[in-house]
Amino acid sequence: MERIAKYKLSELSLIRTGVTLRNTIQSDSTGDIVVFQPRDIQNGEFTDNPSYIDSKQINNLNRHTLQKGDLLIANKGLKFGVFLFKNELNKSIASGSFFVIKPDLKKCIPEYLEWFLTQPSTKNYLLRNSSTVTIPTLPKTVLDKLEIVLPPLPIQTKIINMLTVIRKEQNILKKLIEKTEEYKDSYIWELIESNK
Repeated sequence: MERIAKYKLSELSLIRTGVTLRNTIQSDSTGDIVVFQPRDIQNGEFTDNPSYIDSKQINNLNRHTLQKGDLLIANKGLKFGVFLFKNELNKSIASGSFFVIKPDLKKCIPEYLEWFLTQPSTKNYLLRNSSTVTIPTLPKTVLDKLEIVLPPLPIQTKIINMLTVIRKEQNILKKLIEKTEEYKDSYIWELIESNK
């Protein structure tokens, strides 16, 4: 029976920096490839308005194109936000503001790694070991050495299944709270209007 083990992140995945572009990224309405920047990702989800650029600007495009299951982690700032690429969009790349982590699927489920990277203890480790001038910067060597507690694949699957159910419940509760607020305000205005 397999046991829980500890690995360095570099033993579980390939880690590379996103694409460094020569110019500031300006979204191009005729662009054919999405380029993710930190502002395009909030709370682990991509925003509705990502930037597009012309793929001809990218050397070795196939090497940089994101694949389903790739993880992006911001390499600057205080949050080191994590995003799991699920292939929602056509061809996409990550800007140089991210590290791209490609998990070894024989050892690790990407969703488990995403969960682990968002844990407070992981965030604290990354922040403690980042280079600080004015904005904390995460060196790749720190990410390489990050120790990952890794249960066997069947346990990882159980964890992900549980997290999926919890996220669905949280979304339902969030929508219920929003609807309650709408009804509350509507009812209060109705009371006000009826007593004029």
